[in-house]
Amino acid sequence: MVTKHSHKILKKIPKFTHFANSNNKIWLFARAELQWVVLHNHSQFIHIQLSIGAQIEYSTFIYASNIANNQTTLWSDLIQIEQSVNSLWILGGDLNCVASPSERRGGRPPSLSAMNRFNDFLSDAALFDLGYQDLDFTWRRGSMWERLDRMLGNSRWFQTFPFTIVSHLVMSGSDHKPLICSIQNVESPKRSPFRFQNMWTLQSHFIGEIAKKKVAAHLQQWNWNPFGNIHENLITAQNKGLNMEKGFQRGVNSEVYLHKANEELLMQINYSESFLKLKVAVTKFTEGDSNSSFYRACINFRRKNNMILYITDSTGLCLSDADVIALDAINYFQNLFNDQPSSRTQINAELLSDCQEYAHSLKLNNIPLEGEIKAALDSIDGQKVVGFDGFTANFYKTTWHIICGEFTVVVQNFFKGIDPLRYFTASTITLIP
Repeated sequence: MVTKHSHKILKKIPKFTHFANSNNKIWLFARAELQWVVLHNHSQFIHIQLSIGAQIEYSTFIYASNIANNQTTLWSDLIQIEQSVNSLWILGGDLNCVASPSERRGGRPPSLSAMNRFNDFLSDAALFDLGYQDLDFTWRRGSMWERLDRMLGNSRWFQTFPFTIVSHLVMSGSDHKPLICSIQNVESPKRSPFRFQNMWTLQSHFIGEIAKKKVAAHLQQWNWNPFGNIHENLITAQNKGLNMEKGFQRGVNSEVYLHKANEELLMQINYSESFLKLKVAVTKFTEGDSNSSFYRACINFRRKNNMILYITDSTGLCLSDADVIALDAINYFQNLFNDQPSSRTQINAELLSDCQEYAHSLKLNNIPLEGEIKAALDSIDGQKVVGFDGFTANFYKTTWHIICGEFTVVVQNFFKGIDPLRYFTASTITLIP
């Protein structure tokens, strides 16, 4: 915030402590009872540490330059801060940059190199956009609108405060819209549905457990014996490996024990990455992406995106209360299903005449053989879940020598016109206005 009359503003808010950055372009006001200390006083940001009870948090308030070289310096300095932050971190303000062409309307197309530098910064610093509600853009000049102001958070912030809501307020007295950030605490579901874990197939006794009745329920109970809490096991294996390495260097432990500790650590890392990769549903990775912090960040970001924190009703009013959202959804579908069905134009079959010969050549009515069914199964990514039962494609691939007979019969019966079991035809419909 830039102001020529700061002394007049300070007189109006005597109960707030305040701080201005090195070039007086960013002013920070906080209630007197809030404990905070400035860690970095930068020309483009203020970085502070907050103490809320026993919890330590970090906040960074940004007013980015519109000069490319200065922005590059800013992104580099913030990445260095990220490497020193070991707790919750939220940052934002006027970043003077857009992340995609859709965040600008009017004027010339945005700079591709500037967008790439900004998105690279978000990736390197493991930061995620907290999103927003209300209108899309936060800044205007003439006929050009842009989303220059935003709030970002690290993985720990998403994990602790997944229901953070950023609102774009009405523009008045400035060419920027004010942002307000609010945090809501919502109780997590007590029981999650069954989901087959691909890491189970890495255990040597896995195949023997498939013969048990009620496979899903049995596997959930069996999971705790060979695997337990994989996150705690990984930490324990890391500490054990470190202690063994120190003991080996002092001549206390033999190299055999060191190798066993390293093997245990590699196994726990494999389990952890398999579990996190399935949970985050990311199927394509480049070298260097295989680390648990990356997976957890993606999980938290995906969880944030799957939440319905607000909705716009038919009159354009923004609803944020959970009960009001539910009532509006009910009313929407009640009115939708009570409407008289509209007549549809008949499809002209002649338009599809050129496709008939091609469709017949596919021989879709031919009953597939076991080898063809297996080839189709192998083409499916192992992390994909076919139905609501939670079993991944990797489960069917791993247990194919056990289930191939029944599996093949079920598929062939479908091509023979025999009605499949209700288990295969059941579906879950989620209505979202």
